[in-house]
Amino acid sequence: MLVLGVYGNAAGKLDLGDWVIALNNKVLTSKQHYYRIIREQLQRKVPYTLKYTVYRTVKTLVIDNAASSPLIPQAMELQSGYQYLVGYITMYPGSSLGVNIKAYNYRVFVTGTDNGFQSLGMRTFLVGDAILAVDGEPQTTVAGASSQIIQALTKRKYVSVVIERAQSATAIGRVRQALLAEKTREKDPRMPDDAVQICRDEVKRRRCEPEPSLTSIYVDNTNTFSVVFKRMLKGPKSVKMALNSLESTIGMNPINPILLQHVTPPPIVQQPQRSSSSNSCASSSLRQCSSAASASRKSIRRLLAGNKKR
Repeated sequence: MLVLGVYGNAAGKLDLGDWVIALNNKVLTSKQHYYRIIREQLQRKVPYTLKYTVYRTVKTLVIDNAASSPLIPQAMELQSGYQYLVGYITMYPGSSLGVNIKAYNYRVFVTGTDNGFQSLGMRTFLVGDAILAVDGEPQTTVAGASSQIIQALTKRKYVSVVIERAQSATAIGRVRQALLAEKTREKDPRMPDDAVQICRDEVKRRRCEPEPSLTSIYVDNTNTFSVVFKRMLKGPKSVKMALNSLESTIGMNPINPILLQHVTPPPIVQQPQRSSSSNSCASSSLRQCSSAASASRKSIRRLLAGNKKR
């Protein structure tokens, strides 16, 4: 029995393309046999545990001694700080490849993968991986790699690729530079699988529901007072959009933990403290001002006393 979708408690335990051969140590013969075992567990009305025995396709394997491995193309120069793997992609009903690639310095880099459950690329590739060969043939261009992969998946439903994955800090810096070089936004990027499924569900719901009654958007000028009165009763709208507001798109690529960088904390700005000399100067200036004020008051009293005697 082939797994094409996972829901509920099975999420994270079963994967796309798993072959379920036994359930609770009972070899399955058909889908009806599988559902019959599930119903027997439900009818007991007690907590139960399901044990799945599955065959799972290998997604990647590390190539030992890559320098002498026949999987590595002879014309390909191996670099230090990289890990070399062989990846396997198998096509299943309803699945999609879901990989974006670009060419840089005679390497075909993976720039993004779809995160949907039906995506095959996210199970084999990481962002920053370099595709060196497809089915044993070296690839250095986007057109050659994509056509070779699509042709193999269309005819044989599976394909093998040789992957170069950065491991050291120097290699990670090179890969990051390659991903950022001449990076352009796609004109018509592929919509994610979850968004496609949401649109399909909405279309299905719209078709099942009856046609709603439409309300005219035109204002009847013959009875303007009633229209204004209704607006006063309803009150202002809860949401108002500014006339100069703009719509911007936020994009996100799948994350390769190896390519993440630590962000330095913002600098702490300290307020300059006043020195003791400045404080003493300020206090002395205040004493001088107070003494000058007292002297002026004494001189005024003397003048007033002299006028009275005269």
